[in-house]
Amino acid sequence: MTLLGHSYIDGQWIESGGEHRLDITNPTNAEVIGTLGSSSLADVDRAVAAAQRAFLGWALLTPGERANYLQRVFDSLTEQSEAIAQSITTEVGSTISLSRGVQAGAAISKFDYYADYLRHFEFEEHFGDTPVLREPIGVVACVAPWNFPLLR
Repeated sequence: MTLLGHSYIDGQWIESGGEHRLDITNPTNAEVIGTLGSSSLADVDRAVAAAQRAFLGWALLTPGERANYLQRVFDSLTEQSEAIAQSITTEVGSTISLSRGVQAGAAISKFDYYADYLRHFEFEEHFGDTPVLREPIGVVACVAPWNFPLLR
């Protein structure tokens, strides 16, 4: 069994500071396959502060540089796609074909799609004499559904 009680914050894995633990159960046989540690409010604050600091550098990158980062994520996830699919099948209980095609495959392909999109997107356009410039505006937080863990 694996304890998954770490969060990746500010470029490093830190032990989550939350008090709660949640067993991760294989839905096909009820076997506990891991334990997830919760994050504390301090962990969340630390993550948001790190994201805000990182945003400053990210916003200064050209669209092509941002696309290159997304492409590197795509390449890395593609190399690990079978392991990701197997893990999702064990955790969520979906068939391996669904995990390969949708759970992992569709999610991973989003990085390639958006890398290409960034390379071709027009960030500046004019409406008459008025220029409109699209640029990053800040950090976004979301709660993702767990039934498609990688897709969101």
